[in-house]
Amino acid sequence: WDGLRMNTPRTPILFVMFIALGSAIALDLVSLGVTNQFFAAPELQYLNPNALGVLEWVLAIGFMVILQPIAEELLFRGMLLPTLRTRLNSWGSILVTAVITGAFHYLIYPMTSISPLTPMWYGLAIPIIEASILWMVRNSTQSTRAAIAAATAFGLFAVIKLLTLTGQG
Repeated sequence: WDGLRMNTPRTPILFVMFIALGSAIALDLVSLGVTNQFFAAPELQYLNPNALGVLEWVLAIGFMVILQPIAEELLFRGMLLPTLRTRLNSWGSILVTAVITGAFHYLIYPMTSISPLTPMWYGLAIPIIEASILWMVRNSTQSTRAAIAAATAFGLFAVIKLLTLTGQG
């Protein structure tokens, strides 16, 4: 746990989540300016919310709000970032980790769209920006647990956005 920095951060977790939620909203507004449309997160793009039952919603929420934030933050900000920091300078490790995170999302969750800009923005640029924000959380709090909480807020926003884009709820 010490190596992963799973310590309780000095900054309250709810405050971290609030700031991350604000960051997610701000990124969404920037995305509207870049692509002229709102899209669900690439992880959720193939879901038809109108056809989902309770079990599917529970699984989608569990994946976006629990499983994915824990797995990605432990891997990218918990293990990869500190390992790269020993081999590269601080900025190099941040950049490489963010690009690897973006490439991971782009390859694992490919997006289709009429505009070629939309998949690049939502599938690659947004994950790189989010990874940079999550690095800032981890760096400022010195806690991977805080980065997990921030990633949870990003996932929660993605689920809420999917609900609102489809008129559910």
